[in-house]
Amino acid sequence: KIMKISTPHRILSLLLTVISSSASAQTLGTAANYDIFVLNGGRITLKESNQLFGQIGYTNGVNAGTNETIQNFQGAVYVHTGASFSYKPATFNPSEGIFTSGYNSQLTQANTDALAYGSYLGGLTSDFSYTTKLQTGYSLTSTKAQTVIDFTEVDVKNFNFNLTGRAGQSDQIIIRISDQLAFEGVHVNLTNLESKDVIWYLGSDRQFSLHSGGGSFQGTIVSPLGKVIVGATDFKGALYGKELVLGSGFKFQGNTVPEPSSSVMMIFGAASLLLVRRRKR
Repeated sequence: KIMKISTPHRILSLLLTVISSSASAQTLGTAANYDIFVLNGGRITLKESNQLFGQIGYTNGVNAGTNETIQNFQGAVYVHTGASFSYKPATFNPSEGIFTSGYNSQLTQANTDALAYGSYLGGLTSDFSYTTKLQTGYSLTSTKAQTVIDFTEVDVKNFNFNLTGRAGQSDQIIIRISDQLAFEGVHVNLTNLESKDVIWYLGSDRQFSLHSGGGSFQGTIVSPLGKVIVGATDFKGALYGKELVLGSGFKFQGNTVPEPSSSVMMIFGAASLLLVRRRKR
């Protein structure tokens, strides 16, 4: 016999389907609270920079002994008590402070969430796959909510990487590198997409290198095993990895901290409102 599903059961069934579908679309979870995050037992080197806007998290076992002069550091640093961390207050002075206690549980959860997100990215079905080394520019226009692109190896100099989402949609583009990536003088251009919508996943223990050469990069890099090197590059997005090296001359704009122009406009607006109120008195 075929049992008919009554209306309440049908509604419950549909709700469970929706919940299941939402759960499968995994995110960074608590790790998204950080723009630069070093995974458990990892290492980070921060060289001299004129600009760093973002929240940094050093979780348990991280070696963060190299923290050099950051001229304009807007954001905060959160350090697990099990991390090795040293700095000079006169030259490494984030606007929101450095917190070396009270955040162990949050940092541990962020580490768990970042690793889970990496596993999720590695298990997705590919839409486009390129097995030969990419050495030229690349363009893609998405036609659906999530597009997954696989590259074996990328070694590009002085070309553009153009990624376009559908207008009015919340598209996501995931780029997976199974071997290594090297950009030099490359500009990553996004249309109808934000840096948080483009995920770059390094699935190997090799390198993801953004060399100097006047390039610009946009996106969120997730590298559970490999080494990420950022040279004198304009970087907009986020970094999650085992070993991170931000070299001299880098400029970093995180996802969580507003751009300078936005901050200035907010201050200007608040000052104008205060002035108007005073005049009315």
